[in-house]
Amino acid sequence: MSPLEFRHSSSRRGGRYAVPLLTIVTLGMFCAASAWLGATTPRDVPDTSGYTNFDFQFPALLAQARTLGYPLYLELHERLTGSHRWVCWGHTFLFAAAALFFSASLPVSPHSRLAVLIGLMGTNIYWLYADTIATDTPAAAMGLVAIGFTVRFADRRTLGIAAGVCLSASAAWLIRPAMLAIVPASILISIVATRESGRREFISRIALLGGLLCAPVLLFCLLRLATVGKFGIVSFGGYNLIGVVGQFPSADSAPLASDEAQQIRERVRALKVDDPPALGELPPMNYTRLELNYDRTIWHWYVPAAQNVVGDDPAKI
Repeated sequence: MSPLEFRHSSSRRGGRYAVPLLTIVTLGMFCAASAWLGATTPRDVPDTSGYTNFDFQFPALLAQARTLGYPLYLELHERLTGSHRWVCWGHTFLFAAAALFFSASLPVSPHSRLAVLIGLMGTNIYWLYADTIATDTPAAAMGLVAIGFTVRFADRRTLGIAAGVCLSASAAWLIRPAMLAIVPASILISIVATRESGRREFISRIALLGGLLCAPVLLFCLLRLATVGKFGIVSFGGYNLIGVVGQFPSADSAPLASDEAQQIRERVRALKVDDPPALGELPPMNYTRLELNYDRTIWHWYVPAAQNVVGDDPAKI
């Protein structure tokens, strides 16, 4: 072998190991930065009590304002460690593993996969929320896993990959109901990824994926309908809505359909006096003011007022 051939062979061997080594370094730096910047130190947010005070008794667990995925994670964590001290380390490892799995699932070059992984390491869904005892980061992680399996399913239709799509997508919306968006997103991605397949294979693959994604949602909703009389995955929808419209000027004067709603509004008026909105000098419809007072509107005004009037039933609230 000539010196030139030897150098070329060595270069190829070096390039073969460069990306895996850089991937390991990236993940190590991500975990170290998370610890250094405080992303692994847990803190409570207004949502936290809904997860830590979750009622696991059946059928009450299906009537809560939260789905059971994240409360189950917290419960298992507390049983294993005795506290919530390491909860956010779990967020970090889960997100890192999900980002690695997602990037490895892409049909691109190893260098492009590394670039995607590095990009995911800087996302807001991690750095803004990883340290909160809340669902944002773990749900996003499961969403990445679900999309990774979807991309793989477009290339290889195996039982293992099909099960991965179904389980990871279901875990995502069981952790955070907003992740139901993964269901149509996965189907759309599969449609785009399989557009060059034959018509019969295309229809078969999309139908199978749609069934795998939709069946758990439908079965869970039917279970809730049979046990607690509510069709849907969680008794939470009005919380997000009231966080916004409860700040509108018409919230204090719009006609209401029931005496209970009127009583709640009167109670909210009293609570607003004791706990006025932040940035009150700005117009009521100013976006910054609406965003800043979102949690206050839900947790300081309307939820306490509703509990005072209708009790602790999440569906009634």
